[in-house]
Amino acid sequence: MSPMIGEIKLFPFDDIPVGWMRCSGQQLHVKDYSRLYMLIGTKFGKVNDTEFRLPDLNDAAPNNLVYCIAIKGELPVIHSLKDKGINKNRLH
Repeated sequence: MSPMIGEIKLFPFDDIPVGWMRCSGQQLHVKDYSRLYMLIGTKFGKVNDTEFRLPDLNDAAPNNLVYCIAIKGELPVIHSLKDKGINKNRLH
């Protein structure tokens, strides 16, 4: 099963698997990672109109583990609360 783009996982090794990238706050070009940008946008920072940032989870990772984000894979199917028949106002 291939990962969903934008999925974040902990890995117990330093060599990052193909299709994943370390979550170190690095900047990426929108044109090179358009599918990932479509999902996370500038949620973790914006460099300029053509670059966005990945989350920086280096300090959050337990010892000897590395947080990585899937940059290749399947696009997730996203359902809004309205699609599920849930009223956001009742969640509070």
